[in-house]
Amino acid sequence: MKVKCLRVRRAVAGKRRVFVFDTSGFITGLDSLLHEGEIYTTPEVAGELREAEVKKRCETALSLGRVKIESPEPAHLKAAREAAASTGDLLKLSKADLSILALTVMLKDRGFSPTLISEDYAVQNVAEHLSLPYASTVGRIRLEVKWTVYCPSCGRSFQSSSELRVCPVCGEKLKRKAWKRRRLKGET
Repeated sequence: MKVKCLRVRRAVAGKRRVFVFDTSGFITGLDSLLHEGEIYTTPEVAGELREAEVKKRCETALSLGRVKIESPEPAHLKAAREAAASTGDLLKLSKADLSILALTVMLKDRGFSPTLISEDYAVQNVAEHLSLPYASTVGRIRLEVKWTVYCPSCGRSFQSSSELRVCPVCGEKLKRKAWKRRRLKGET
């Protein structure tokens, strides 16, 4: 299996290489039966698989032991949530997104060398912030971005760590904008 745009840190000697699949890993056709190394995902990601063919591929891989479904521990979910709040991506991430970030952190803490497979730029941004290796079949982020949340009507700004979705002052839906960008090493 070949993944284009694969810029992944090399596995540390002695650590077992594993992959953590986001929904996109299954949808884009990464064949878990031909993939090298163990593949992990979460119940939230498995629940997002709707297309019959994709679901069948995942179920077959599960029955053959090629894919493992595991829930991250609460401490790792908290770490993923805090990192997403720190970058300002928390509002853009689903439960499934946070679960795979947390699972990747948990596997790293267990001594594995995990690589997160995701097409989602917000997931990649948080993975970069957490120094987690990630890869994509379509494209990768070139900048790590910190976001700020603001109200387009009244102009007030709010902490990006807040889970506010509407302005508490005027009721307008909040938006976000980049306030800090850092070019990733190796990107031009």
